[in-house]
Amino acid sequence: MSTRQEETIVEPPMRVSPFIPMSVGELLSAMLGGAIVGFIVWGAMFLLNQFVFSALLCRSSGSECSSAPTYAMIVAMVVGALVGLGWLARMRIYRPLLAVLGVTIALWTAPLFSVGLPVHVALLVLSAFFAVGYGLFAWLARPRSFLLSLLLTVLAIIAVRMAFII
Repeated sequence: MSTRQEETIVEPPMRVSPFIPMSVGELLSAMLGGAIVGFIVWGAMFLLNQFVFSALLCRSSGSECSSAPTYAMIVAMVVGALVGLGWLARMRIYRPLLAVLGVTIALWTAPLFSVGLPVHVALLVLSAFFAVGYGLFAWLARPRSFLLSLLLTVLAIIAVRMAFII
């Protein structure tokens, strides 16, 4: 009788990166989506302000007329967030909802800054803001730990909001 000893192979533990990898192409795709969302937000805000809210709120010469751009901005930002969520989900960006919420909260009043600007400047500025925002928040959503990702997103929101105040 022969005794057979089984050899146990011990493999070293596989190291997993604490971040979900993101290629340059994915980052650029998120930024392109952000630029498109910026264009959509500006266009929706302009059209809603001109043809819906101004028409409804500016019938009389009351103080409600001054809030028409704000209402248009709110609806346009919600529409833009939905479009952005669809774009990021389609591009398979990790945690698209967190990224879109971060951008939407951080840039909430940004379209109102473009009200007095010429059309081409307003489109360029808003598209650039949203492109950088989508790139930043998609990149910040990469940690495997949701709490760390949420903390980074909240800190970035605070930093962006403070930049708009100054």
